[in-house]
Amino acid sequence: MCAAGTSFSAPHVSGVAALVKAKNPLATNEDIRAHLQTTAEDLGKPGWDRKFGYGLVRADVAVSTSIVAPPDDPVDPPPDDGGGKKGCPPAKKAKGKC
Repeated sequence: MCAAGTSFSAPHVSGVAALVKAKNPLATNEDIRAHLQTTAEDLGKPGWDRKFGYGLVRADVAVSTSIVAPPDDPVDPPPDDGGGKKGCPPAKKAKGKC
């Protein structure tokens, strides 16, 4: 049996993505995708190529590196702003959702 190509790599990359998500619960799928691309070991031509894609997924590097910046909305809600909108994060407040 020869195990190669995207059918073989997809479960490995998915598993590493799950580990990264577990460590960085606020990460979006775009964050995780970019992180996996930048932490991969480049194989073949520099950068993405048809044979190796972005290269070898590096679980050790991907999981040991934090990828998420602090969120825009605070985890703890702000105090009452005097307008009766207690606990409304600034982003929701700006959209009139609180």
